[in-house]
Amino acid sequence: MKRKLLLCISIFCIMALSCQNGGDKQASADSTKPAEKAAPAKPANVLAVWHKIKDYNKWLPGYMSHDTARVAAGLHDYVIGRDVDDTSMILVALHMDDTAKARAFINNPSLKEAMKKGGVTGVPVISLLDVQMADTTTIPAKLRLGITHKVKDYDAWKKVFDDDKKARMDAGLIDRSLGRSFDDPNMVTIVCAVTDEKKARDFAQSKELKDKMAAAGVTGAPTIHFYTILKKF
Repeated sequence: MKRKLLLCISIFCIMALSCQNGGDKQASADSTKPAEKAAPAKPANVLAVWHKIKDYNKWLPGYMSHDTARVAAGLHDYVIGRDVDDTSMILVALHMDDTAKARAFINNPSLKEAMKKGGVTGVPVISLLDVQMADTTTIPAKLRLGITHKVKDYDAWKKVFDDDKKARMDAGLIDRSLGRSFDDPNMVTIVCAVTDEKKARDFAQSKELKDKMAAAGVTGAPTIHFYTILKKF
């Protein structure tokens, strides 16, 4: 009788230990399961301003002193650039939290007054961009090529643009950002880093690029700026 009792106890212990080990293995397997990758965060939208100034060294302090008003409008300093071919042309790019606040800021008389004090001349060209792609990898090149143009159909244009990436790379261009205007989604702005200025200029003026733009549905003449990054925040 005692033997039977001991035998039953032994069998019960072995079974319990086996179940425990199986549970441990299952828990271990669950813990090593690869976590699902989170969707990449959308790049920050951008308010871009091109304007002509009289003197950069006088304009910059005035611009920096207006920072509180920009932050209150959900705008954050991102890039200041200067056109290579016309050094009086300055680009200001700001990360934008809210398009409604940004529009209110643009139309605020205090901005016009601040620009006037800073020596801004003429009418600024302002774009509110829904950024589709932004490569924030640090690279040594400070020269940029910015192109803005209108397209008939964004999706059709984007396919041609993506297929043409190697041609841009061969021309010394590295894709950095792509945005669509909130006012007109078919108005597209592309920014590329320039690693070889001569190749990039030749490419920008080439018949090959003109033909590809036409095939992609670009309408009208593009606006092209070669500019140097003066400050990156």
